[in-house]
Amino acid sequence: MFRKFTGIAILLLLSGCESTPEGRHPVAKTDVYVTLKGEPVEGANITFYALDKGNIPGFGLTDANGKATITTYDPGDGAIVGSNSAIVTKMKLDSKAQTGEVADQDSPDYDPLEPPSVAPPKNLLPKKYSLITTSGLKAEITKQALNEIRFELDDK
Repeated sequence: MFRKFTGIAILLLLSGCESTPEGRHPVAKTDVYVTLKGEPVEGANITFYALDKGNIPGFGLTDANGKATITTYDPGDGAIVGSNSAIVTKMKLDSKAQTGEVADQDSPDYDPLEPPSVAPPKNLLPKKYSLITTSGLKAEITKQALNEIRFELDDK
């Protein structure tokens, strides 16, 4: 009787290892490769949205090979299983406009309530990829060892 109980307890414990924590949707390891005109895009931010699961985002940053590993809840855990849409951006700060200089406190031009003049960052990729409504980037994430997604961007 004890052996039977022990066997059942072990099975229950092992089956719990694969369960999804409460409040989370199942995720699966996901690597994304981003290219523009056939060339890898380094430094691009990729955001996955599980549209049928409340738009929960997963994120990644591409390396020199255009590869990003998606993180949703824990580092490198992947994207949410199911239908996902994605956006891709690569932002660059204008170094000349990003000085953020303010007048010296002793200057008559000093205004402590005035924020520093800072230009917004510029997206180096076509604008359509920065919006979920226009990107056209979709991926079906399945519960498998690794999902490999390839996004070939065009400059139109």
